[in-house]
Amino acid sequence: MNKRVAFFVSIFVLLSMVTFAGQQNNRVEEAFLVGQWTRSEVRDNGGMVSVDFEILANHTFYGKVKENGVVTWSFAGTWSLVGNKFTWRYEQSSVPLSKQAKTDIDYIIDVTPTHVRKRSSSTNKEGVWKRLH
Repeated sequence: MNKRVAFFVSIFVLLSMVTFAGQQNNRVEEAFLVGQWTRSEVRDNGGMVSVDFEILANHTFYGKVKENGVVTWSFAGTWSLVGNKFTWRYEQSSVPLSKQAKTDIDYIIDVTPTHVRKRSSSTNKEGVWKRLH
């Protein structure tokens, strides 16, 4: 194997190790999810929505939603993780939530040190959390 091929193989192996450091056999390691995260998207009407949240090691979380820079929702609750199924249980909310809306599930697709890619069970859409700290 020439040096160039060996170099690219080494880079591929290293990237694979980083990409899957937070998961083993479709099981996500909780420690990789603990931290401060953000997620944002542009709505159909052109408005910007962002969610900043923190996942704590004691299985609680808190955060806020901003629409065009204005906080429109603050929330807090508990979380659990089984395999790659991440369950949010909202226990505090600045807006009323229906009983059904008090629980949400995301399926973790992959984890790196800087992001989490997930799929929402309620919308079936993929999204990315970006690590803040």
